[in-house]
Amino acid sequence: MTWVKRGKEVQALPVYDVSSGHFTIGLYHVGSFGGKGARKRYYVNGDICHFDYCHEDEMSLIELRVMGKELGLHASSEYFVRVGQNYSQIHSDVDAMNLYKHVDGNRIVHVYATEDKQASGDKPASVVLRRSPRIHQDPNQL
Repeated sequence: MTWVKRGKEVQALPVYDVSSGHFTIGLYHVGSFGGKGARKRYYVNGDICHFDYCHEDEMSLIELRVMGKELGLHASSEYFVRVGQNYSQIHSDVDAMNLYKHVDGNRIVHVYATEDKQASGDKPASVVLRRSPRIHQDPNQL
């Protein structure tokens, strides 16, 4: 484990050398997906915590669950990565290892955790992000 949970008092983003393989995970938690159907989905009412110095070669689903555990999430939590305007579920270690492919201009990957289940028990593998007054803003726009 090389990542570090950022304290609430720290506001500055780390500066990474692009060739280092490091990035930050912005982990949204205690929120839920809203909307109806696979094409009308958005994440609302959550908090965000940053985990700095994540490394592309050391990420796994277990690492995400350890991060989630530090935030009080259960091992059964599901994780999604924001890819453009969509969410894609992180199903495996390979998915977690590929998180670095989704870094933004500040080397942040936006990951969303949820513990609630849809009535059907299944979530689509990819959902569309829609804006809502209570939706989390992109940290790059703050």
